[in-house]
Parts: sequence; C-alpha cells; structure tokens
Amino acid sequence: MTETSNNEPKRKLVLLKINAVRSRTKLSVPSVYRLIKEGKFPKPINMGERAVAWIEDEIEEWLLAKLEERGEAFQKQEDVRLNKIKTFVPMEVSPPKPQSPNPLLVPKTS
Repeated sequence: MTETSNNEPKRKLVLLKINAVRSRTKLSVPSVYRLIKEGKFPKPINMGERAVAWIEDEIEEWLLAKLEERGEAFQKQEDVRLNKIKTFVPMEVSPPKPQSPNPLLVPKTS
C-alpha cells in the first residue's frame, strides 16, 4: 500500500458488479434494488448508460452492520429467555391418573 501525506494507508477503490454483490450478500437482484429504494442498502455508482457498480467497502460495512444487528437481536432474545427462566414459578402437578385400557387393544379371552 502506498502512504499518503498524513501517514494513512491509501485505500484501493474496488468496484463490484451486481453478480459480485449478489454473491457476497446472498440477496436477489430485486431484493438489492428494493433495499436501495428503502434506503437500507448502499447505492450503486452510475458507470454508464446501463452499467452500475457498488463500492466494495460499503457492501462490507453493510454486512458488518447486519452481523451487529443479529448480535443485538440474539442478545435481546437471550435476555427475554433468561427473564422467563428467572420468573418461572413451578406449579404442583398431580401424577397422571391411570387410564382404562382401550377396549380395542385388549385381547379377547374365550
């Protein structure tokens, strides 16, 4: 890597076409464009009349944010589960009553 004047490494700009974005995110093309429209996915760069590309770093950041969301969601689920365990009050349960045998399964005696 080349150094810039302020000693930060110069980053190489890597662009991804839609198939590379699909491969990394496991999203379909319509899902990618729906998320862009909703403001939940990085916007592509217009490369020409019918060509767009995404900045690799932005896609990586989006994926990392998804992992963080999952971690937070997992932690919330775990907190709820632990809270249920702490507030669980066992009830006294009587033993099951013996059931009469099913007449269809009792062998006939002659």
